[in-house]
Amino acid sequence: MNTTALPRSVNYRSLPQRLEELAAVQPCSKAFTFLSDHGCEDVRTFEEVSRRAQSGARALLSRVNAGDRVILLFQPGPAFIEGFLACLYAKVIAVPVYFPQNRDSDWEKLALIAEDCGAAAFFALGATRDKVQGRCQSIRSLAALLWIALDERVWAATTVLPDDPASFDADATAFLQYTSGSTGDPKGVMVTHRNILHNLEVIATRLQLSSESVGASWLPPYHDMGLIGGILVPLYVGFHVVHMSPLSFLKSPLRWLRVLSDYRVTVTAAPNFAYELCVQRLSSQQTAGLDLSAWRVVCNGAEPINPATLRAFSAAMASVGFRPATYLCCYGLAESTLMVTGQDVAAEPTVISLDRQALSEHITKPAGSESMQMVGCGSPGIDMDVLIVNPEARRPLEDGAVGEIWVAGPSVAAGYWGRPELSKDVFDVPLDTGRGFLRTGDLGFVRDGELFVTGRLKDLIVINGRNLYPQDLEAVAVAADDALMPNSAACFSVTEQGDEQLVVTVEVRRTHRKRVDAQAVCRSIAATLAREVGVRPSHCVLLQPSTSLKTSSGKIRRHATKEAFEQGVLRVLSQWQGRGSSDIALELGVGREELLALSGVRRKKCLQKALLRMVAVRAECPVGDIDPAASVFDIGLDSLAVVELSEAISSSLDVVLDQAVLLENANLVSLVEHVLGELDRADATGFLGSEDVSDRPGQGQWLGA
Repeated sequence: MNTTALPRSVNYRSLPQRLEELAAVQPCSKAFTFLSDHGCEDVRTFEEVSRRAQSGARALLSRVNAGDRVILLFQPGPAFIEGFLACLYAKVIAVPVYFPQNRDSDWEKLALIAEDCGAAAFFALGATRDKVQGRCQSIRSLAALLWIALDERVWAATTVLPDDPASFDADATAFLQYTSGSTGDPKGVMVTHRNILHNLEVIATRLQLSSESVGASWLPPYHDMGLIGGILVPLYVGFHVVHMSPLSFLKSPLRWLRVLSDYRVTVTAAPNFAYELCVQRLSSQQTAGLDLSAWRVVCNGAEPINPATLRAFSAAMASVGFRPATYLCCYGLAESTLMVTGQDVAAEPTVISLDRQALSEHITKPAGSESMQMVGCGSPGIDMDVLIVNPEARRPLEDGAVGEIWVAGPSVAAGYWGRPELSKDVFDVPLDTGRGFLRTGDLGFVRDGELFVTGRLKDLIVINGRNLYPQDLEAVAVAADDALMPNSAACFSVTEQGDEQLVVTVEVRRTHRKRVDAQAVCRSIAATLAREVGVRPSHCVLLQPSTSLKTSSGKIRRHATKEAFEQGVLRVLSQWQGRGSSDIALELGVGREELLALSGVRRKKCLQKALLRMVAVRAECPVGDIDPAASVFDIGLDSLAVVELSEAISSSLDVVLDQAVLLENANLVSLVEHVLGELDRADATGFLGSEDVSDRPGQGQWLGA
């Protein structure tokens, strides 16, 4: 399965070369707009983006050398975009990372990444350095790194290009994309300038993009979909894109839809869970007044695509101008920069029904008594080749046969940083075709020239767009309580009501079998996973001693455990089932006027009592079990639940909360103080955080969500 044509990307050796061209041809055109949670617009033109990137490059080269690795420690926003481009201009290898919260696991992962790539410095805003430098000093691998500050003095400096972008080595590594893999084994994908340019052309051609397109993105910029699709594609093609933070979307999906409506957005992308969240959270009354008729391309990728979600979103948004042909289902991965295959623009998704049992055995045949629907992901991009291969025999399979998806083409990255042997085994596997192929680790089949993805060759778990490795989750789970047997946990995902949910099974020690408080242990597992990993399981299953399913060598048999769980044949000691976020409508239970009518002490007690009730519902535990001084993650809330908690407080009390207060491991005591402070401030100024600010100069209507 191959598509070949000469891409225009061969005219450039680097993205900075293309950006310089756009800065000369359309200097005053808007490159991007970043919308804050308070509705303010931060706008950059192509000329400004070019100039600031050059200035940032000079700041980098005053402290490090071309080829050094530099960690980008930025929150989503303009500074991240400009800092990343500055690295490209300076020929410094950018290392985008998730901005760590106060969880120890976040900082441990950052330290492992820094060690793996041999980072020379952090690139960050001065305020960020002041805030986290103390934490970094306590971690040996981070303490030695330089700090290069990005601030207004850098932008104001007069500068010239550090080097002519037309002279760049197209095969040099531009940045390292660390995949969401095992925290103990981070792997940095080496993405070259040539990889970037080719994949940008693949996407631009498949999506039929032009300078007249208008984009929107809330995707995390350190992730391949957010970085390549949301940031670099618009800069390459030369069209305007509107950015908002991931937290803004999670807090209120309606804000995203209002951006699409108000800015007449034509193209955007998101994982399947985003469309599901819109369906779950929004009513027809809330979406009334939107106009999505300008929306021409909506990419759905990065996780399994659920046909039920496509239908539900189409039905929910039909009255405001959404058309099913707007969907463009696609497949890609960081090891191939981003996109590998995609559907044609204006073609409705291909949905087929197959026999569920046969598919579990890697056989495709028409649906029988138990059917499942699959969504096609289109055909390969320009000069890309996709084969379905028997991974053991390493031979291509015929159409309709399920095997491992192998990919070849100029988008395929150069390998993993510092791992030549692993890179050879993964990125350049020979076949009789004469090309080296990337082994994706994904399973699928081809039918009528279209790729269908059926699962993973390995045990990767995808929850809300996040890739999670089961061995990491299992290690955290068994450490949650002394009653649990080491090396006995199995983590896997199941589909429930169209959503992927996490299941944890783990043995109880024989010495604890008769005296264990099973429900308390299950709640401890859920709380520990929420705190350490940021994901909350929907099922915790405690197994009888010595009954976990293992190989003869003692390894956990995850697939067998999943099948036994679904068939109800595990030897269960106790089972706990949580509720998904869609099943819980969080309500504070007290209003603004009611609180303001109380005296200071009574107001604080009333608010704390209301918050305790709401957190108890979300954490699924008695109010009396909650310590107000404990962090919200210790209580058992995951990141999505924390954002939902913030939104419930904001909507009940008409205040704007700082997300960092919650996400940086705040407890209920400090949260009460923060909410009361915002309430007093709003009452004194007459400003209501949720008012419609559409009439304010320079602010869009999107904040009225």
